[in-house]
Amino acid sequence: MPGPRWQALLHLVNHGTDHRGTVLERLQALGAPTFDQDFILWLWGKK
Repeated sequence: MPGPRWQALLHLVNHGTDHRGTVLERLQALGAPTFDQDFILWLWGKK
């Protein structure tokens, strides 16, 4: 694999984010409930 490992890891994270956004958009269009996806908000809610 050409390039440093951090680039591949960054790509994987961003690719997963894209898929989550697509799935949530389609669920919302069908009338399904959705929820916040911000990790920092989830962490703050754990206190």
